[in-house]
Amino acid sequence: MRSIMRMIRTVLAVWYPTYCKVCRVYGSQICNSCATKIVQNNFVSVDGFYACCSYSQKLIRSYMLLIKRFPSHAIAKLCAILLVLRLKPLLQNLKSEQIAVIPLPRTKKNVQEFGHDQTLLIAHEFAYLLARYRYRVNVYPKTLLNVGTKTHHSLSTKAEREQASLKQFKLGSTLPPQTSHLIILDDIITSGSTMRAAQNLLAKTGYFKMMCVGILLKD
Repeated sequence: MRSIMRMIRTVLAVWYPTYCKVCRVYGSQICNSCATKIVQNNFVSVDGFYACCSYSQKLIRSYMLLIKRFPSHAIAKLCAILLVLRLKPLLQNLKSEQIAVIPLPRTKKNVQEFGHDQTLLIAHEFAYLLARYRYRVNVYPKTLLNVGTKTHHSLSTKAEREQASLKQFKLGSTLPPQTSHLIILDDIITSGSTMRAAQNLLAKTGYFKMMCVGILLKD
């Protein structure tokens, strides 16, 4: 039986080879060299927002643009790996707590245009990876509802973004327990206005233990 399984794995490896998602070296989804570089590099932080990389990282930025247009689970897994490895010093403090991952929802127009929500894909992969590391974690995709009509990327100034974000979200039907530590997740943090709006809304509801994280941060 073992020999048969070994033969099947060999055939699958030949027909469907696995490459590192960062440097494209054959072997695994992320090779040891890239994983070491990711661990050695620190996360970036501005005004209480944490992210894996700055916006100047062209490779990760191209991946984020790709997952926005196509629902790639491979890129979502790579983003989850980046989050867990880069934010490891912050996540270690949450080992004993109940974690609620809340992805910032896209606008209806955005979802209709591309057919999926890339932040939700990343949130599920992120929670799955945390669960494998023995964290108590759940994803709450319906905690926040995006009722905005415009994407903030279409607004030019920071003041316009701040004004539009005031009525961007409303509470949904499924709320995490009050004792949960919330991880508000976004793909790209530009000005932080949407993060602040979601944070303020949840704070008014009674949640005080929150962390705002993203994949890319515009500095």
